[in-house]
Amino acid sequence: MDKQQTKTNDEKGEIVLFTADDKRLNLGLLIVRLGLSVPLLIQALPRLIAGKSGWVGMGQSLGLPAMGLSMQILGLIVLVIQVLSSASLITGYFFRLAVILLAAVYSLYFFKFVGVGYQILPLYVVTHISLCIGLLLTGPGRYVVAVKIEKK
Repeated sequence: MDKQQTKTNDEKGEIVLFTADDKRLNLGLLIVRLGLSVPLLIQALPRLIAGKSGWVGMGQSLGLPAMGLSMQILGLIVLVIQVLSSASLITGYFFRLAVILLAAVYSLYFFKFVGVGYQILPLYVVTHISLCIGLLLTGPGRYVVAVKIEKK
């Protein structure tokens, strides 16, 4: 059994499933998940709802060759990935898939910023990619909607 799955007895002889350290770890994971997903959702959702103009703007802002796709379709794909991945990070459903997709989108931003010649922005994007990799390795933690629903 892992540390999180072990059951220990406290002084009163009652079974304790999670220690204070586990609660702090899970709270920290929740804060990281919300800190990564809420700003992204605030940025991407209005563009997605805006329709064609928002989608084209997003596709053009990436500065990528269209790869046979129109800028509208490319922007729509990226915005849908951002919105669904943000919702997934918040709720905990399809968590690892969402983190992988977000890391891929952030990689697109990285190459765009490096290609334009920015020096500082690629560092911020690398920070987001590192957070995604860390979340991929640790998982969402205990504070997820999926756990609350499955317990009922």
